[in-house]
Amino acid sequence: MTPALLLWTLSVPARADVALEPDPGTRFLTHALRIEGLDAHPGYVVLAYDAGAELSTWRAFHAGAPASQELGWGGANRGPRMGAPGLHLLPRAAYDAWLAQTTATIQAQETACAERGEGCMHISRFVPSFPPPVGAVSCGLSLQVQGAGPEDGPDRVEEVLRLEAASDSTCSLARVGQELSREGKPVAAGSGARCDLVGGAASLLAGAGLLLGLGRRRRSGPPGRADGATAG
Repeated sequence: MTPALLLWTLSVPARADVALEPDPGTRFLTHALRIEGLDAHPGYVVLAYDAGAELSTWRAFHAGAPASQELGWGGANRGPRMGAPGLHLLPRAAYDAWLAQTTATIQAQETACAERGEGCMHISRFVPSFPPPVGAVSCGLSLQVQGAGPEDGPDRVEEVLRLEAASDSTCSLARVGQELSREGKPVAAGSGARCDLVGGAASLLAGAGLLLGLGRRRRSGPPGRADGATAG
């Protein structure tokens, strides 16, 4: 698989083999993140990934990449997924070097899976494993990815942040707000949606009601989005 095709594959979160049904009284929810102000800091990349020594997926926000990217949705039941990604900042050159190495690692693992059955039961269930970038600066925020919510609530929640300051040692993200929609139409705040944005010990909540946790009924599988919809 060519690097371009691999990154395209990583950019499309995997769907379920068999359509799942949400729990009674709930609907599946797409959870997205949009970061504004990226064009003012072209030399830096904001990364979203879970904590840990090994990753299986990530999202990268930078000038030229989609400002809005999906973190997950409850209807998908296979593929790597994020639960509570932290937000980090990396110089663009360092990110490009990490991306090149990570792409090579994923390609090697995928080949081993497809040709020799190493590290996976089947290529359709391939999930990569690779280290996070070294030297990334924490932005002091993390997101709790949500996968389901009240049946009468939105089917999409998009958290909106703005990158206000970026340097090799500083990352400042400001919360702009939250956009809710159902079947492509805006939904007013207070329609039963909540998204948690955590900074240190504080939690900023938007909307009202309770969302269910992500992925109680999902299985693992092929890679999810790694670098927005573009590799550059």
